[in-house]
Amino acid sequence: GHGRTADVEGPISYDLMAQDTIAFMEAAGIISAHLVGYSDGANVGMLVAMSRPDLVRKFVSISGNFDVNGLTKEALAFFQSVTPEILEHHPTLAKLVERYKQTTPDGFEHFPIVFEKLKRMWLEEPKIPPQNLSRITAPTLIMAGDRDMVTLEHTIELFRAIPKAQLCIVPGSSHFLVFEKPRVVIQAILDFLADERR
Repeated sequence: GHGRTADVEGPISYDLMAQDTIAFMEAAGIISAHLVGYSDGANVGMLVAMSRPDLVRKFVSISGNFDVNGLTKEALAFFQSVTPEILEHHPTLAKLVERYKQTTPDGFEHFPIVFEKLKRMWLEEPKIPPQNLSRITAPTLIMAGDRDMVTLEHTIELFRAIPKAQLCIVPGSSHFLVFEKPRVVIQAILDFLADERR
């Protein structure tokens, strides 16, 4: 249901997307790689790094959460009330809706179906026990905005639960830090990946 990939029957979940990521890496012959995930992608990346540490050399989590209760009250309220129409007119998310419209093989009339699958996921997932995060053995950069929709407390708990983690809080930014402060975000990622001591 993402990009040029058609939707299929059944739910969308972080676990399924992690399985798809692993299957893609294996099919492409990728023995190991740096894995960078933003928002939902960060949650998918966590699951890949936990279940297949052999595939992940370094991991960057941008605005990820290991538990749905790590979101702010405002974020949860937004997810509960959001509709496809609201997304189409959202100042930032409307761009994602437009990309869906341009690339989906299902036709834009299918968007409400994919949207409802995603909304269910956002309101119910992830639910990773904090103790399981220690399975992430790759050097990890945990990044978030200082006004992110993931609480700062949750981000710090994520950072502390991963043995080889570093923490980067981007000042003056929200969950859309990759759009708001792209130079800061990109430079932090490049510095982390280039650091051979980690």
